[in-house]
Amino acid sequence: MQQPSPIADYLDALARELRFDAVLALRVRAEVEDHLAAAAADAGAETTAESERRAVANFGAPQMLARQFAAASLLAQLRNGAGALVLALAAIYLAMKARVAWYVSMQWEFGYHASANAIGLPIDRDALVLAFASALIGWGAIAVRRAPSEFRSDYGKALGRRLLICSIAGAAMALAVGTETVLTTLRLVDVGFSTSTLVPALLLAMEIAVAGLLIRQLLGMRRRLSAAASLLGDTI
Repeated sequence: MQQPSPIADYLDALARELRFDAVLALRVRAEVEDHLAAAAADAGAETTAESERRAVANFGAPQMLARQFAAASLLAQLRNGAGALVLALAAIYLAMKARVAWYVSMQWEFGYHASANAIGLPIDRDALVLAFASALIGWGAIAVRRAPSEFRSDYGKALGRRLLICSIAGAAMALAVGTETVLTTLRLVDVGFSTSTLVPALLLAMEIAVAGLLIRQLLGMRRRLSAAASLLGDTI
C-alpha cells in the first residue's frame, strides 16, 4: 500500500485554500512543489516521508500562504470585473441606440402596445443611468484601492462593499435589458415578424448574452470573496 505523501497532502490543502483563483492555484502549487521537493532533498532525514514532513513543517500553514496571495488576486479580479462591467454597459447602450436607429430607418412605430412603450422607456432610461453611475463609482473606488501584503478581514469587507456597488449596477443593467426585451418583443409583434426583424432581434440577443455573462461574473466574484474570507473564518 502506497504511503501518503506529506508534500502531496500539503499541496492539496494549499489548492483548496487558493480556490478563489484557479489559475493562481495551479501556478502557486507548481512553485511550492518545487520548493518543497528541494527542501525535502536537503533535509537529511532517514526516510523520504520524514524529509517531506520536515520540509512541510518549515514552510508554514497553507492558510497563511494563501492569505499572502489573496489580497492582490482578489483586487485584480474585481478591478477586471468592474472594467468589464463598464464596457458591457457601453456595448448594451450602443446596441440599444442601433436598434432605435433601425426602427427609424424602417419607420416602425408602436401600434397596439404604445402605452407599454410610454411606461417602459422611462424605466429603461433610468435603469441604464443608474447602472452606468454605479458601475463608474464602483470601478473608480476599486481603481484607487491598493492591496495590503496579506488578506485581512477589514480589507475583505472593503472589497465586499465595492462589489456591492458593482452588483447594484448589474441589477440595474438586468432591469434595463429586461425592459428592452419586453419592449422589443411588443414592437416586433406590432410590425409583424419578417427578415427585417432579424436585426433588432440579434441586437437584443447580444444585450441579453452580455448582461448574462456579467451577472454570472459578479456572482462568481461574490463566491470567490466568500472563499477568501474562509481563510480568516469570516463572512463578507
